[in-house]
Amino acid sequence: MSGSPVRLTVFYISLLSFVVVLSFWNLTFTKQYTTLAQWEIVNQAYTWYTYAARSIQHGILPLWDPYRFAGNSFIGEMQPGLFYPLKFALFLMPLDKNGLLSERAFNQFFVFSHLLAGLWMFALARHLKLGRLSSTLSGICFGLGGFLRVAAWPNIVDAMAWLPLIVLFSLRAYESERKSDRLFNACAAGAMLGMTFLAGSIHIAIMDAIVVGSLALYVALYLLLIVAYVGSTPIRTVLTPISRSVKISTFSCLSAMTSPSARRRENFPLSSGAHAPSRSHWEG
Repeated sequence: MSGSPVRLTVFYISLLSFVVVLSFWNLTFTKQYTTLAQWEIVNQAYTWYTYAARSIQHGILPLWDPYRFAGNSFIGEMQPGLFYPLKFALFLMPLDKNGLLSERAFNQFFVFSHLLAGLWMFALARHLKLGRLSSTLSGICFGLGGFLRVAAWPNIVDAMAWLPLIVLFSLRAYESERKSDRLFNACAAGAMLGMTFLAGSIHIAIMDAIVVGSLALYVALYLLLIVAYVGSTPIRTVLTPISRSVKISTFSCLSAMTSPSARRRENFPLSSGAHAPSRSHWEG
């Protein structure tokens, strides 16, 4: 396929987006399917999101949850992802006729997170010098494959989407020659790792931090192998980038700390109304 590099990139990104959205056609284009097919998703994620949306749309920052036990901290509960920037758009969506978060918006945000994961993997693949078609396939496989495909918990899906950018900026930090570039990319990697915290999954954040540490170890071992095979290489020439990689990994992690498949509606717990939090529930 011929054309300018920018047009080719736009074409393949559009192709990736089309494949991901089409893969979730039942959530995107119909109302017969939903992600709200497990009691845990309904009674936790959907209920938390509804409480956050109702509070924010009434001009209230939901710091406290008075509906569980004798009341407990809402911002202290990580899983709702109250301060996840991309989720603000979801919280501001119009509520349905029952005063609850739109089920359709909830489902489409789930699809959006998979699309985001695919796009970030496309960017990482391009940084690794893969062709546009290979990068597109990489994005599709990451966005639609593995645990990301079968995970039903929205906070985990939101958090997993950021792994490619964490790796991307970590690699750029390792490869940078100027100190200012290394610092910027290390901060960017830390910010992306911070997004996994804000998305609401400590499990994914820990695993991503392990990836960053493993990547630094790989870089260090690779450079040590160079010393082993090229004996004339000054040891300081090798130890300097090794030290740099360790510092970058540590700084990225510290920066972060400072900063389901669809099912038919007949299996939908809310279809009977048994678990549906009513308007009167929220209004006391």
